[in-house]
Amino acid sequence: MAQCINTRPPNKTKERTDSDMKNLLIIFLLLSGLLFGCSGDLSPSSVEDVALVSLLGVDYVDENKMKLTLAVPQSASSSEEPNQVYSTVSGMVKEGIVDLSAQAEREIKLNGLRVVLFNEEFARSGRMREVVEHLYRNPVIGGNVYVVVVKESAEELLSGKYPSKSGIVTYLNALLKPKPHNMFSPFTTIHDFMYTQTNPVLETMTPYIEKKEDVVEITGVTVFKEKKMTDLYDRKQGQLIQLLKDVERMPAATIQLNEDRHSEQVVIDFVKNKVDYKSNGNIHQPSLSIILYLKGTIYEYKGTKNLSRSRDFSELENEIQDYFKKEVSALIEELKQNETDPIGFSENFRMHYKGEWTQELTDQVFSDLSVTVSMEMHILATGTLR
Repeated sequence: MAQCINTRPPNKTKERTDSDMKNLLIIFLLLSGLLFGCSGDLSPSSVEDVALVSLLGVDYVDENKMKLTLAVPQSASSSEEPNQVYSTVSGMVKEGIVDLSAQAEREIKLNGLRVVLFNEEFARSGRMREVVEHLYRNPVIGGNVYVVVVKESAEELLSGKYPSKSGIVTYLNALLKPKPHNMFSPFTTIHDFMYTQTNPVLETMTPYIEKKEDVVEITGVTVFKEKKMTDLYDRKQGQLIQLLKDVERMPAATIQLNEDRHSEQVVIDFVKNKVDYKSNGNIHQPSLSIILYLKGTIYEYKGTKNLSRSRDFSELENEIQDYFKKEVSALIEELKQNETDPIGFSENFRMHYKGEWTQELTDQVFSDLSVTVSMEMHILATGTLR
C-alpha cells in the first residue's frame, strides 16, 4: 500500500514569528525585573511627606555666595504657624535646595513655587539672571512664577510676622496678582524676565516691594540694563511707563495742579487710554512722535473752579492734559539720561531696519532720539466736587 508523504516545505514564517515573540517576552521580563527591583526607591511620595515650596528668597552674601530662604505653607492642624521658613547659604541654587532638604522634616519640592524674591543688592550684582534661568529650565516650575525685587532682605520679609494677614504665602500671592488699583506694576514672571533679557529692544522690569512694619507694599518698579538692575522708579513713574507701553487700563491717579499758584487736587479714574507712535525710521537721525489719548472720570476735585460751568470744566481738562504731557516728557528725559528703555522705543525703528538688530543699535537710537509728545484728554464725568 502506497504511503502518503507530505512534500510541502516547513512554515519558516511561523517559526520566525514564534522566535520573535520569545525574544520580546524575554526582553519584557528583564525590563520588568529592573523596574520593579528599583520600585522601592522610586515610589512617589505621599502628600504628608512633601513640602511644596511657595516662596523662594535670594539674598546677596558675596560675589560667590547667596542666601536662599524657602517658605512652605503648613496645614492648619500640623502647626500653629501658617508657614515654615528655612534658610541656608550656598554657591548655587541646587546646592542650597539639597542643604535645605536636610533641615526639613519633609521632602522639599519646587512644584508649588509662586514667587521668587531677590534683594536689591543681589539684583544690582548682575547674578539674578543665572538664578531665574536655572528656575526657568526646571521642568517642574511653571513659567508664571512672579519675580520681584525686595528693598532690603528677602529672608527678613519671608520670616516677618503679619498679624493682620493669613501668612506671608497667601499674602504675597494675593498682593502680586494684577488688580485695577496696582496696574502701575509690570507683574513680571520668569517667562517675561527671560524674554526681555534676550530681547534687544526691551529692558527688563520687575515690581519693587518693601516691608513696612507689619505690611508689604509695592512701592515702585525696577529697570535692568542687560543683567544688572540699574534704576528704580516710583509708582507714579511706573504708571507713566505702563501708559507708554499701551496698557489697556490704568489705575486711578491723584494729581496736583498749579502748585505755583492756587493748588488744585484731582483724583481721576482712567476709563480708556491709547498711545500712537510715529517714527521717521531713520536710525542715524531718529525722530519719534508720541500721541496719547486719555479718557477718564473725575472722582474728586478740590479747588476753586466751578465745574458745573463749561468754561471752568474745559480749563481743568486742559490743565490735566498739560500736566500729563509735562510728566511724560520728564520721564522720557530721565530714561534717556539713565540710558535704559523699558518701553521699547527702538522697536519703532527696528521694524524699518533690514538686517539683524542688536543691543548696540538700540543704545545708539535711544541716545540720539528726538521725541515730541502730544495729548488728547477727555473728561467724561465728574464725581464729588469741593
